[in-house]
Amino acid sequence: MADPIDFADEGSQFYLVLRGAGLRNAGSRTVTLGTMEGDIAYWGEKADSPGLDEIRVRIPRELRGQGSIDIAAVADGVPSNTVQIEIKQ
Repeated sequence: MADPIDFADEGSQFYLVLRGAGLRNAGSRTVTLGTMEGDIAYWGEKADSPGLDEIRVRIPRELRGQGSIDIAAVADGVPSNTVQIEIKQ
């Protein structure tokens, strides 16, 4: 398991990178982090991997201390599998 994300440094920003296929042409796109909608920085083709798509979403500081957070992407109304990240308590 990876180390929990630690927002101890007030100036730090963290981005989550998700990868999948068939995502790049979605008309509607959301990523949820717990109960919050994520700030999507990029959603599209992964340049060096034909057929693979990438989503980059900023992890908001408001999640600080939340512990385990469920993450899911929704493309054109179709949800992805849920994954979890750990935010340092």
